[in-house]
Amino acid sequence: MRRQAWLRPGDVVEVVAPGFRCAPQNLRAAGAFLRGLGLVPRVPRALFGTDLLCANSDRLRLAHLERALAAPDSRCVWCLRGGYGAIRLVEPLRRRGPPAQRKLLIGYSDATTLHYLLNRHWGWPTLHGPL
Repeated sequence: MRRQAWLRPGDVVEVVAPGFRCAPQNLRAAGAFLRGLGLVPRVPRALFGTDLLCANSDRLRLAHLERALAAPDSRCVWCLRGGYGAIRLVEPLRRRGPPAQRKLLIGYSDATTLHYLLNRHWGWPTLHGPL
């Protein structure tokens, strides 16, 4: 039985920050890492806001995540960082339900709450891996 690769060169990877923010140099390094793999990172313009604890307001982090999950031209959503805040996005996503196209979610730490929703309730593949 042959397995299908989830990601191939040229695929778009949605980069989101459902919890904490990272340093600007880490965001640049993440983009360079993905481009080095032949992937195309897509980062929301307003990824980081003025929230003292999280990468942005709950409303914007949820909007970024919803757009990433629903985008028809990407195959993966990569959480840039863990940290408190991701859990506050679970209930609105649960009520919304899964988009038609399954995607791979990659994340760690507090993004585990998103893994639980997508994997257990939506039946999507997830990878508990590096941020």
